[in-house]
Parts: sequence; structure tokens; C-alpha cells
Amino acid sequence: MKKLFFVPDCHHPYVDRRAWKLCLAALTAFQPDVVVVLGDFIDNYAVTQHDKSYGRKSDFQWEIDMAIGALNQLEDACTTASKYFIEGNHEDRWPRYLAKIAPQDNRRNNNMRDILELDKHGWKFTPYKEFTTIGKLNLTHDTGKAGKNAIHQALDDFQSNVVIGHLHRMGVVYSGSARGKSHVAACFGWLGDVKQVDYMHRVKANRDWQLGFGTGYMLPSGQVHLQAVPIVDYKCVVEGKILGA
Repeated sequence: MKKLFFVPDCHHPYVDRRAWKLCLAALTAFQPDVVVVLGDFIDNYAVTQHDKSYGRKSDFQWEIDMAIGALNQLEDACTTASKYFIEGNHEDRWPRYLAKIAPQDNRRNNNMRDILELDKHGWKFTPYKEFTTIGKLNLTHDTGKAGKNAIHQALDDFQSNVVIGHLHRMGVVYSGSARGKSHVAACFGWLGDVKQVDYMHRVKANRDWQLGFGTGYMLPSGQVHLQAVPIVDYKCVVEGKILGA
């Protein structure tokens, strides 16, 4: 079997440092054949078109440097793994920002793929609002929905196996067909720092969002068996071993 490791929304540099450290420890212990970043790896707060909080740091280059450093940490933790980077709506903030302030700007670094040097470091890139596949598993950041029913909507949209990011929620759901064929959809929480969230009431974020990540085992048939790995009290269990204790 091939082993897969899924890194959900991190929002670097506004990542939960303890959860990120635990994720890296799990990645090192798990040693997957494939690692997948599910999008929103970088927050891009400096270039958001939404209202910003007074006094909050807004430094685009700082965010880029922190995200590149985090990507290097992922690469160091699993040096032989194939690497997939699924672009999220937060990565897409940069080209949308440029399109608004400088629509004629055709510089090379007008997208996060170039800025984060993903091709140089061997990441297989999937643009926002597109999807890719590994075996019989589809991968995308979102299908245009949010909220607790979005994972069911993704399963309905694909009518096939799918993993998404975006929701910051954790869940694995199954659906069968009239012929008895089973499909699965999963989202694996997030790794962001809830204390840095300025666009949602803390009570709602604490209630709905779950720290964690995901793993998977791909059979020779291409079928992937998925496992959500929640981080609870900054501990998790990977392949029967407690990490963070």
C-alpha cells in the first residue's frame, strides 16, 4: 500500500505553532509516499480585499518568507515523498489583488505557484477551482460551499471519492449507490491559530473548527482508505502511537 498524508489549511504565518509542530512530528513518524497540501497554506492577509483589523501586521513579504520556510519543513520531514500542492482561495488572493490594482501587470511572479517556488521544489500544482486525482481519489480545495453540509455537497458534486480543505471542520462521510458502490468524502480540519481569526466570533470558531490532519492508505487498485487524525489537547494518534504526550 502507498501511504498518503494530508495537510489541511494552515494560514501561515497565522498557524497554531504547537499544532504545526505536532503535524511535522506525525509526518516524520508516518513517512508517507505522498504528501498533499490541501490549500490555504498561506493566509495572504496583507493582500486581502476584506476589511483589515486596526493595528494588525500587514507585510506580504513576511508572509511569503514564513510560508516558504514552512514548505521547507515539510520537505525535510519526508524527503522521498511525492508532493502535491492544491491551491486555495487564500493563495488566490494575490492574483485577485493584482487584477484589481494593476490589471496590466504581466510580471512572472503574478501567482503563488511562482512566488512560493513550487515547481523548483518538485510540488505538483493544482490551481484554485481545479482538481487533481491520486489513484481513485479526487483532491480539491473546495467546491464553492462552506459550512457543515459542504462535505456532503462535495461528495454529491463529484459523485466519487474526494478530499477537500477550506472548511476547517473534520469529517469523513460515505454514500452508496443503488448498485452498492461506496464513495467517501473527507475534510481534515485545519492547523491555524484560532486566536488570530478576526472575521468570525471566537465561540463559533471554537465550536465548529477542529485542529488536525489526515492520512490515507492506497491499495493497488487505487482505492484510498482515509483516516481523520484530530489533535486533542495537542496530542494525536498515528498508526497506533500517541504523539505529543
